[in-house]
Amino acid sequence: PAAGAAAMPVVGMAQVGTAVLGPGAVADDTHSRQGVRIGDVGVMLTYEDSSELTDMPELYYLPNAPVWVKGVVNLHGNLVPVFDVAQYLGVQSSSIQSAGRAAGANKTMLLVLGHGAEAAGIVIDGIPQRLVPTPQQQTDTDTAPALLMPHIQGAYLIDDQLWFDLNCASLLDMLEQAMMMHQA
Repeated sequence: PAAGAAAMPVVGMAQVGTAVLGPGAVADDTHSRQGVRIGDVGVMLTYEDSSELTDMPELYYLPNAPVWVKGVVNLHGNLVPVFDVAQYLGVQSSSIQSAGRAAGANKTMLLVLGHGAEAAGIVIDGIPQRLVPTPQQQTDTDTAPALLMPHIQGAYLIDDQLWFDLNCASLLDMLEQAMMMHQA
């Protein structure tokens, strides 16, 4: 990472965030998710889906790339593409800290999804938090951004915030296809 950019392994993320459990819920790490903000949209992903969290490193611009492709970063000797999913989805960036959100919630960070040659970075707003969704918290996915809808496995209302359970592999495939179509 660039000088001053501190990388944190995602495995330790449960120590960074806080558990958010519904009334009567019991913490179960097999269903634990990390909740991240992509603009003003909350998404949940498994800890296995991501490999690294870091401050936003120096980005290297890619000519003729769509505006939502922020460039590439050099992470540990590997070139990793970086996508601004919020910009791709056309959603607002989180610029005002919501009540109940932790300090640092609006800090722009890079979350690396996948591993090795399959890795890709996404821009997130703030430090991820640990979530443990329960069946009682499940709700409709109707309000998800249209471009995100095919990649959602469910929706949960946790502590008065809506979180979409995201299929990361599907999302990354879609971003890759959209980037290829842009270049054609």
